[in-house]
Amino acid sequence: MRHTLLLSFLCVGAQALAGNVVSLRGAWKATFDGATHAVTLPGSMLTNNLGDLPSVHTQWTGSLYDSSFYFNPYMEKYRQAGHMKFPFFLTPNRHYVGTVAYTRTVVVPKAWKGRRVELFLERPHIETTVEVNGQKVGHQMSLNTPHVYDVTPCLAFGRDNRITITVYNGIENVCVGQDSHSVTDQTQGNWNGIVGRMELRCTGRQPVGRVAVFLAGAEQQGDAPQSGQPHQGVDDAGQDRQLSSAEKCHGVESEQADAAPVQGADDDQDQCDLVKDHG
Repeated sequence: MRHTLLLSFLCVGAQALAGNVVSLRGAWKATFDGATHAVTLPGSMLTNNLGDLPSVHTQWTGSLYDSSFYFNPYMEKYRQAGHMKFPFFLTPNRHYVGTVAYTRTVVVPKAWKGRRVELFLERPHIETTVEVNGQKVGHQMSLNTPHVYDVTPCLAFGRDNRITITVYNGIENVCVGQDSHSVTDQTQGNWNGIVGRMELRCTGRQPVGRVAVFLAGAEQQGDAPQSGQPHQGVDDAGQDRQLSSAEKCHGVESEQADAAPVQGADDDQDQCDLVKDHG
């Protein structure tokens, strides 16, 4: 009886979890160097047999301390195009360092509307820039943690959504050095792609995006916000302006709210100083 109950709870939990996840495994389109190719993700340019054939002109990621391979007559047969065999590390069938845009469409369940939805990428290599339905969501470049994006404001629930993940595997921005084991061709290779879990996750109710704090009596002074007012931002000149949907998607509104000073704070400090002087 006990085992039956436990099995029932596990089944119910698995069904609930499955209902909150949309897998992004499968067919994608990869665009690079002006051409678009069908690819399978999770995977890389190498696993999809895309990129450049290794040659004596390949710019490997890593330090090479012995250049004899390039002029030693004995090695000449291993320097031929299509038969390249580099002696210092395993030679991949393809090599590519640059920018690749991976794109696909996915239907987001209508039942997820009003809840927070995250794009989870377990192991991208290296930098990712995400766009959803033409709106830029953000950019991340961690080498050792998943890339997670809040895509909620950019989604159309119950309809097709176009997701573009642009991956760049150059190392100049992550600054780990060309011989770091996380990037060098001497070890795992400097590949371009995404491996591990790729999915949309419905994580719960959408959190409050903006909190405003006002001093007592602000309503009488006309400083309190009125319900139904459009979201406002502040431009570089300090002027109020309307936020675009893309800016809301980027979290500009939340950043401005965090940076906004509390009205009247200086007046309170002056009053405190005055009390101290007369104390």
